[in-house]
Amino acid sequence: ACGADLLALQTAGELGIDRTIVLPFDHNKFRFVSVIDRPGNWGPLFDKIYEEVKAVNNVVALDAKTEDDDAAYQFANLEIFRQAILLRERSGIEVSTLLIWDGKPKDENDATLHFGDEARTRGIAVDEILTLP
Repeated sequence: ACGADLLALQTAGELGIDRTIVLPFDHNKFRFVSVIDRPGNWGPLFDKIYEEVKAVNNVVALDAKTEDDDAAYQFANLEIFRQAILLRERSGIEVSTLLIWDGKPKDENDATLHFGDEARTRGIAVDEILTLP
């Protein structure tokens, strides 16, 4: 998400909205391979949000048993939908999906493409914000 997810989590926190973070593997590996390797200085914001969400026990760190990052992120996508559907069933709150991306999958295993496809398969509304014209 190249920071869009962190900005959404930050804004949700400022608005007092409960947040859950689902990571495909442990915090340190995720931070290394999916936060600080991106353009921008996202590490400190990730650390701050992670600690806030961890403090209320809303971090789900999956133990993806794969060296294939694509498979690990797809596994995490499925857990996000599991969590969202449980929330909907418990609270009656409707869930939807927001994709913030350039609209161009990097390949057939693109995690954002997978996320959108999985949402549509589950009948969950998908909105998109395209980052490039």
